[in-house]
Amino acid sequence: MTAEKVSAKNAFQTSKIDCAYVVKVCRGTNGCPNTVFQGTEIVDGIENVLKKSEFDAFIQSRIQGSLKPHHLFKVTIACCPNACSQPQIADFGIVLAGPVMISEKPCAQCGECVRTCLENAIDLNPIQGPEIIADRCLHCGQCAGVCPTGTIAKKAIGFRVMIGGKLGRHPRFATEIPGILSQTQVFLVLDKCLALLMENHSRVKRFADLFAIFNEKCLLEMLTLTDPGLR
Repeated sequence: MTAEKVSAKNAFQTSKIDCAYVVKVCRGTNGCPNTVFQGTEIVDGIENVLKKSEFDAFIQSRIQGSLKPHHLFKVTIACCPNACSQPQIADFGIVLAGPVMISEKPCAQCGECVRTCLENAIDLNPIQGPEIIADRCLHCGQCAGVCPTGTIAKKAIGFRVMIGGKLGRHPRFATEIPGILSQTQVFLVLDKCLALLMENHSRVKRFADLFAIFNEKCLLEMLTLTDPGLR
């Protein structure tokens, strides 16, 4: 994967844009200490979904003149919850997730997990050990990394997905799809997003505009309900 393929920088600084989508990745794939895991595989997979959808050819056949930034479908991948690549304002944003679990190994009561967690999402019970406060946890996995006894352990890695973010005249933060998705599920939802945007292209300019046509609940159901794994 070359820098040209995964960077949005050139697409916005040159006078000519050659492709109707762009994939932007944070520096987490190059050794950032906050990286949940190396996300290079999903970058290649996202590129494949975009190519197979023929979205580029579809958009270029329906516009007059050259591609402009507002024509682009923007995919952003962040390798940790710090989200330096700003997935919250992308058409399709991905945040790598490392959900944790409490194992059967006894807790040493060292408190490293509590000190490490930036979200105050861990309650250290002197008898039962650590408890994860689910509605605060951002799935960074840092607590499991510092736990000396393995009481807090990582589960299967996954992805948080956000859709419909944009800036411009009417900015909008992306809506997060509930749950932690597998890589296969991410590709499935992306493919559905592209198909839905192409189906409604005569009525909208950006994916975020679909939220004005379909209410949020309806749109999320259209994208995820047919796959039992996304319920």
